[in-house]
Amino acid sequence: MTLYALGELAPKVHPTAFVHPTAQLIGDVLVHAEASVWPGAVLRADFNRIEIGEGSSVQDNAVLHPRSPRPTTIGRDCVVGHLAHLEGVLVEDTVLIGSGAIVLEEACVRTGGSVAAGAVVLVGTEVRAGRRAQGVPAELVACDLHLEAIRAGAQKYRNLGRRYREQLTAITPSSHPAVSSISVSQEERSARMQSAGRTAQRRPVTLPLLAEKKRLGEPIVMVTAYDLPSAQAAEEAEVDLVLAGDTAAMTVLGYPSTVAVTLEEMLVLTKAARRGLRTPLLIGDLPFGSYERSHEHAITSAQRLVKEAGCDVVKFEGPSPERARAIIAAGIPVMGHLGLTPQTAGALGGGFKAQARSSTAARRLLEDAQELERAGCFAVVLEAVPAEVAALVSERLEIPTIGIGAGPDTDGQVLVLNDLLGIFEEFEPRFVKRYARLRREMVGAVSAFADEVRARRFPGEQHCYTMAPGEQEQFLASLENDG
Repeated sequence: MTLYALGELAPKVHPTAFVHPTAQLIGDVLVHAEASVWPGAVLRADFNRIEIGEGSSVQDNAVLHPRSPRPTTIGRDCVVGHLAHLEGVLVEDTVLIGSGAIVLEEACVRTGGSVAAGAVVLVGTEVRAGRRAQGVPAELVACDLHLEAIRAGAQKYRNLGRRYREQLTAITPSSHPAVSSISVSQEERSARMQSAGRTAQRRPVTLPLLAEKKRLGEPIVMVTAYDLPSAQAAEEAEVDLVLAGDTAAMTVLGYPSTVAVTLEEMLVLTKAARRGLRTPLLIGDLPFGSYERSHEHAITSAQRLVKEAGCDVVKFEGPSPERARAIIAAGIPVMGHLGLTPQTAGALGGGFKAQARSSTAARRLLEDAQELERAGCFAVVLEAVPAEVAALVSERLEIPTIGIGAGPDTDGQVLVLNDLLGIFEEFEPRFVKRYARLRREMVGAVSAFADEVRARRFPGEQHCYTMAPGEQEQFLASLENDG
C-alpha cells in the first residue's frame, strides 16, 4: 500500500484490513478491521478525516475526499463501487454506492439507502432507508434492495480482502514460469502493459471534471465517433468527450447535408459508439427535426438518446435557452452549439460560412452564449467564428467552450474523426487538419486484395483449412461408391 503522512496527519490501517499496493491513502485516513481498499483508489484526507468502517469496501479507482469542515465517513458493511466519487459525505451502515456515482458534500445516505451507478447526488441530499438515488441529477425512488443483500456483498469483499492479504505477491517474468513461458516480445509486453495501465487508471470524465479543467486551464479534447472501432480508438487515445454527431449523415450515411438524418438513425449509430467507450463523456446530438417543435418534443428526443443509446448528455444547435432550460429541468445535461450551425446553414445562414465576423454579430454571439450559460448548459461549442471573438467568449463564460474553427483560445477543441483521419475527402473545411490519410490506405488495401484475387494469389495455403488425415480419401471413395 502507498501511505502518505501530511504533516502530523498519517493514515491508520487495522492489521486485518486490506489495502492494495496501488491504492493511495493520504493524511488523516482511518481504515477499520476487515475493510478493504482496492486498486487505484485514492483516499485524500487533507481537510478532515476519511473513515472506512469495519468490513466496508472501497472499490477500484474510487476517489474519496473530505470537504472542509466535513469529513467523509463510511459506516460498517458498505460497498463503494468502482470509480465512485465521494466528497464530504456521511454514509451510514449497510449502504451500496454504485459504480461511477458522484455524491457531493453534505449528502447523507442512511442505513438501507443506496445510490445507483452513475448517479449524481447533489449537495445536501438525504437518501433515506428504502430509497435509491438515481439519475443526473439524482432523483429519489423507492427501492426494494434488502439489507441482507448489501451485507452479503460486503462479506464477499471481507473474504476477498483476507485472501489478497494472505496470497497477493508481486511477480516478474524471471521468477514465475507461467509468465516467462509466454512468447511475447519485451517491447510488445511493455506496450500492452502501458496501454492497460492507462485505461485502468483513467477515471470517467464527468461534468465536475470538465468544470475543473476550465478552472485550471487544462485543454479539453473532443472528437466524433459513430461506430464501435471509432469509439474504441477515442477511448484508447484518452480523449475527454465523444460526440455521436449528426455529421454522420454526411461522413457515414452519404447524405448531402446533416438535415436528412433521422433520430432513429442517430440512435443506431450512437448505440454502437456507446459500446466502445468507458471513460469519455458521450454526447448525443439531437438531429434536425427532433427538438424544434416544442419543449415536450425536445425532452422526448433527448430522453431517447439517454435511455436507448446510453448518452451521458445531449447537444443541440442554435440560441434557444428556453429549450435548453426545459431539457435540463427534465434531468438531462445540455451542451449548446453556436456560430455556424450546419443544420440551418443552407436555408438561414447562407451556406457554410464563418459567423460573427462583424461587431454586431460578435456581440450577439456573446449574448447568446451567456444566455445558454444562464439556462444551465454545461458547455458550448463555437463553430467557425473568428479566433478573437471565441477567445473573448471563452473568457467571459464560466462554462467550457469547445472550438471547431474558432482559434486556439477556446477551452477545448473538436474535430470530426473522419476528417482528421482523412477518411472523408469530399471536401475539406479550412479548420480541418488531416492527421492521417486513411482513405488512400483503404483504397490501396482493397485494390491489393482485388489484384490478388484476380491473379489467384489469394487465398494462400496459410489461409485455408484442411481435412483430417485419411478423410479426403474416404470422401473420394464414398463418391466413387455412389457412382
